[in-house]
Amino acid sequence: MAMLLNRSMGSRTLVSPLRTLTTTRSSSTNLLSQLQHQPVYQAYCPKSYHSSRTTSQTIFQTRAQSTTTSSKKMPLKVGDTIPSGTFSYIPYTPELSSPTVCGNAIDLKTDQWKGKKIVLFGVPGAFTKTCSANHLPAYVKKAGELKSKGISGIYCIASNDAFVMSGWGRLLGSNEHVEMISDSTLKWLEEAGLTVDLSAHGLGKRGTRFALVIDDLKVTYVGIEESPGSVSVSGVDAVLPKL
Repeated sequence: MAMLLNRSMGSRTLVSPLRTLTTTRSSSTNLLSQLQHQPVYQAYCPKSYHSSRTTSQTIFQTRAQSTTTSSKKMPLKVGDTIPSGTFSYIPYTPELSSPTVCGNAIDLKTDQWKGKKIVLFGVPGAFTKTCSANHLPAYVKKAGELKSKGISGIYCIASNDAFVMSGWGRLLGSNEHVEMISDSTLKWLEEAGLTVDLSAHGLGKRGTRFALVIDDLKVTYVGIEESPGSVSVSGVDAVLPKL
């Protein structure tokens, strides 16, 4: 316990947090006796101090671990009902053939898929190489085949905003063939267990590459790529035989 010493006129002043004791040099015995009766050590160094400190450290460590290792939802599987959600998209109109027109974003709710059979495929990012070269164009090209097998809607989803999705889709000719929808908050994709951490590539958390066939809000086909940089089980050629 620290004490403050003041020397003045041959006397010594000791200041404790609870009491100031003033003695002369000749009264060391009395001083010792008084100090022995001070509850300073008990009050300021409680027996539970070290255990309390350990407990606090444990609590903070536990909280930190729970923050950094937040649980991830299991991916959707065949037979599951899809989570409810709301997306944003810009419906295609002929006016959007002009690159200077951006359109107006509106909501699309999963409830609108009730009683319908649709294909939903996800990409990590608009304008990225694999998505632009191998994934979206094949769905655009074979949209007619999908619809001839009873598919009423084809949707491409990513975490880019609705305006980026619309611009990218128009560039690749999605137009009326594939609706380009946005889950910019990743809320639905996280609930569906369809996200991937691409921070190592400078992209942060994204939707992974996948394809779902959904019939009356229930999943009948799931294709999730082990590597988001490849297209196999999520490609249109994998989906068509499952319809």
